[in-house]
Amino acid sequence: MGAEPVCIGFIGPSGAGKSTVIERIVPLLRAGGLRVGVLKHSHHPFERPGSDSDRFCRSEADGVAVLAPDGLWMPRPASHPCPRALAGRIFAGFDLVLVEGFRGAGLPAFHVARPGTPPDPRPAPGPHLGTIAGRELAGALPIDAPAVIAAAVRAAAAQLRATG
Repeated sequence: MGAEPVCIGFIGPSGAGKSTVIERIVPLLRAGGLRVGVLKHSHHPFERPGSDSDRFCRSEADGVAVLAPDGLWMPRPASHPCPRALAGRIFAGFDLVLVEGFRGAGLPAFHVARPGTPPDPRPAPGPHLGTIAGRELAGALPIDAPAVIAAAVRAAAAQLRATG
């Protein structure tokens, strides 16, 4: 794969298993030789109000970076940037970025459903790559089969890369 990462979304209701699916397939995709990034959309702030980094973010600085023992955090204005553009900046040179959330961004996406419940009926604006759910849902990728899901993601990424 090339310099621009392919972005594949995972959408569904809270608690459907999106994070668990991504967590389980990342090592399988990496074992296949792909450089994989993960971009998650969250409705929860990282910093508590009044902390130093919160004050820096509110100071109108053009950029803020916080280095902590567990990693680097670089907040950006919360204007809901395009996940493709964001992935291109953060994960330049990666093969694939798995994007959790960003339902309205129009990304090609897998829909994740809670086992025992039907998939989310709300239409997503992007191409539907498949459904990941419990084995009782005919035609769905089984949520408890990460190798099957990883193979489907790999195939979708190759097709998306080939079609531009």
